[in-house]
Amino acid sequence: MTERRQGNKKMTKLSGLETFLVDPEALASELQKKFACSTTVAELPGKKGQEVLVQGGVIENLVTHLIEQ
Repeated sequence: MTERRQGNKKMTKLSGLETFLVDPEALASELQKKFACSTTVAELPGKKGQEVLVQGGVIENLVTHLIEQ
């Protein structure tokens, strides 16, 4: 999901990684290097689990990267 932040800034959210046994911290580090952007791992509000926040609207590239993995 892509969310608009302050002005024209976008943030891509990726959650539900635990279902596929993907470590959110490792994925965030990998995406940070691949897309040359800022990433953050945050706790999901009211739920057990974490989400990866990727700066920018990189959803198409992110989907391609996850399919290749």
